Amino acid sequence: MTILPSKASFPKSNSLATEEVLKPDLCQVIQGLRSQPLTWPLIILLSLLPKNPTQLEKQLQYSEKGRYFWMPLFSNPFGEVLLCFWSVNSDSRSHDHFQSLAFVIVLIGKISQKLLHVSANKLFIFEQQELKELSVGVIPAYQAHRIQNFSQDWAISVHLYFPRRKSIELAIDED
Repeated sequence: MTILPSKASFPKSNSLATEEVLKPDLCQVIQGLRSQPLTWPLIILLSLLPKNPTQLEKQLQYSEKGRYFWMPLFSNPFGEVLLCFWSVNSDSRSHDHFQSLAFVIVLIGKISQKLLHVSANKLFIFEQQELKELSVGVIPAYQAHRIQNFSQDWAISVHLYFPRRKSIELAIDED
């Protein structure tokens, strides 16, 4: 039996919001989670987060194109672990991670994982998964993909890469 968290009362984020607007919103969400009843996804998340809110703010990095935050948790040549925070309607741009196999584990909310195929210079979705709390998505090496928060609240996921991602990824322009 899977134990899922009760519906947390997350602040809604404006899809046109900037880092300056979203960061305090995210920090408020995380502080609110600390007072929620403990569930397995929440226990996992809280064990990964810094205890000090100031440390959290310093470690957060922001993607302007996708309007999401990420925080590195671990990295060596054999693997890498990131915590990603997805605002409402945020998404990663279409990209791949070269030779890195990736696992995506949703801790809070719901995200969509789209695996893409390139043909005649166009992108096609050949597989799409809706991942909810404690669901695991797999992204094969060299696989173009896109991740999107389709829930009405913040979503939080853990991303594991084996081996560690290269510093340069293939970013696919969809315009």
